[in-house]
Amino acid sequence: MHAQTMIRHLIATTRRLASAVVVLAIALTLPSPAAAALTASELTAIQRPFSAARNLAEGISGELLPVINETNSSTRPRLAQVAQLINKAQTQVAGGLADLLGGSYDPDDSRGRNFFVQRAAQQLTGAYATLGQVKTSTNAAISAGANSYHLGRLRDIYIAAAMTNLKAFDATLGYENPYPEGRSPDGRILVIGPHGDYAEAQVRLNSATTFLLQAAAAVITAYGSDSMLPSYWNIYQQLKFARTLYQENVEAMGALAGVTYSAGEAARNPFFRMLARIETLTHGGGGPTVASNHCSPDTCHGTPYNYMNFVKFTMDQVPYWSGRPNFANNMQTALRRISEAWDGTDSAVWFILAFPECDQKTRPAGCGGTK
Repeated sequence: MHAQTMIRHLIATTRRLASAVVVLAIALTLPSPAAAALTASELTAIQRPFSAARNLAEGISGELLPVINETNSSTRPRLAQVAQLINKAQTQVAGGLADLLGGSYDPDDSRGRNFFVQRAAQQLTGAYATLGQVKTSTNAAISAGANSYHLGRLRDIYIAAAMTNLKAFDATLGYENPYPEGRSPDGRILVIGPHGDYAEAQVRLNSATTFLLQAAAAVITAYGSDSMLPSYWNIYQQLKFARTLYQENVEAMGALAGVTYSAGEAARNPFFRMLARIETLTHGGGGPTVASNHCSPDTCHGTPYNYMNFVKFTMDQVPYWSGRPNFANNMQTALRRISEAWDGTDSAVWFILAFPECDQKTRPAGCGGTK
């Protein structure tokens, strides 16, 4: 009799375990409550400024930075102008995306959602105009003796592609609701499941990108100031890591709103898509490697690695500060701004992970039971 009771318990336990596995499997395959509330047409249209942001980042890394590393006294003023104008366009693109996705807008803002949608279109139109100026400045840099191969590719491939993407952006759509469908009991917009405060996470990523671009602008100003440096390798590295951080932060803004960047990413469960973005914003998740086992490009490293390297290559130039007061002041500005950018990215990760309705003061028992 005792043996029969044990067998019945064992069968019941096995059935419960099998049921739990089935429930878990179903939970992982069901549509996520964090599916974006943007329409399919709006999601497709928003891909355009994200592609423009990628065009600019890739153009900086592959074409502009090698030329900056070869700076001479004749090319430096012209190259500084090219770099500043691209930085301005990046700022306009990121600002437009923040307006579209809620990174610069509070739902209680009295100006209304339409104000920010219109401002986004204006910023993206402004970026298009700025890139026209980049083409002119690039021609001037080539005339001053800068590398025509790299700058020609920058102008004709990357700047041209960014302009094409910006021109194709559909500003006639409403973009009225960029927010995920999930809502907390108290009305907060959740990122996925019970996790995240969407508005706060977007605001922090917008802040991180803004400060990052200010840091890069300070580096470019330092590059063009005072006497020539013995080497421009460190500035090359600073701007390389700034370029990577720009792409990582901006693409995270889109991921929060359900924007995907490849067919493979679109096919993944939204929970795991978001988990992959969190991984990029923290320790990094591997990626393509070369023989020396370093990532090429550096996008397989997490943002802390990239922020730390920006700081490292800034501090490596301290010996150049003596006798170059403008250079020194701008590099110090870059250090302050990159620290604020790093804080913005870290804060965004917290607000993606947080349980907004599980505050210890108001729910001391927690959200998952008492144990």
